[in-house]
Amino acid sequence: MSGMKETYENVLPWYLAQTRQGKRIALATLVTADGSSPRPVGSQIAVAEDGQHYGYITGGCAETAIHDETVQVIRTGQAKLLRYGAGSSFMDIQLPCGAGIDVLVSMPSPSDIEAALRTLEARRPARLLLLPADQEAPIVSGFLSAPVIARDWTRDYTPAPALQIIGRGPIVTSLAHLAMTADFEVQVSSPDTDVLAMLCEVVATTPLTTPDRYTPSFTDVWSAGVLLFHDHEWEPPLLQKLLGTECFYLAALGSNKTHTQRCAHLTSLGIDRAQIDRISGPAGLDIGARTPQEIAVSILAELVAAYRQHGFSR
Repeated sequence: MSGMKETYENVLPWYLAQTRQGKRIALATLVTADGSSPRPVGSQIAVAEDGQHYGYITGGCAETAIHDETVQVIRTGQAKLLRYGAGSSFMDIQLPCGAGIDVLVSMPSPSDIEAALRTLEARRPARLLLLPADQEAPIVSGFLSAPVIARDWTRDYTPAPALQIIGRGPIVTSLAHLAMTADFEVQVSSPDTDVLAMLCEVVATTPLTTPDRYTPSFTDVWSAGVLLFHDHEWEPPLLQKLLGTECFYLAALGSNKTHTQRCAHLTSLGIDRAQIDRISGPAGLDIGARTPQEIAVSILAELVAAYRQHGFSR
């Protein structure tokens, strides 16, 4: 396996790395949230037997209690269902706005985790079995929000969102760094050797000599593409190739006038109007951005909005 990066949305790489060091690990998973919750259902914390941990569920006072209970599960080998906040007997642990959460603590098989990670690296959705239906998980610390029935407890994962940036200039480097902090998998293609030199140690890079030589690195529905050229003659062959993918977001730099001309040129090439309308132009939200860094922020904001509007979760 190539070593997928752990993120707060996917703690499995950390879990697997710890098990390969000989540690016993358990996984705490938020399975129900009543009322306001700091994190979405499915959020996880991986905890090692020595107390090291990665991920978070509440970011508040319940976190330490969850860590302690997870270490106990490792020691006993007995899964647990925990209740915190409203309906819990832990009166000293309260959640904002009277909310309540249910947390499943279990020890998924390392082989199942490895299989899930292989599937994700192949950019396919994966499902992890957290606890088989025939294994008991005693309810502790209060009443759960819904009756517990015999079922396989699972958690679904989707491939990491990927962004391919094609262009030249300082906006490329700014957007690449910002997208990395937002946990996007980033690929940069550029004819600008200085840009590639600045990024080659932090993201995947590809030199681009002519636009017709470009091949999209990501083509699935969890992928996006952004063109950042001021010399717009590079764009038509690049956009034609990106429009042949399932990318959820495509955008190109330039003014409103430039985008109108871009669309007219693509129409003259015989590209369907519905396809052309997939392209966001000018790229980014209208926040009055002027500097390369501000323009990169506006593009990332529009990208994240498009990702969530498609109903994606990680």
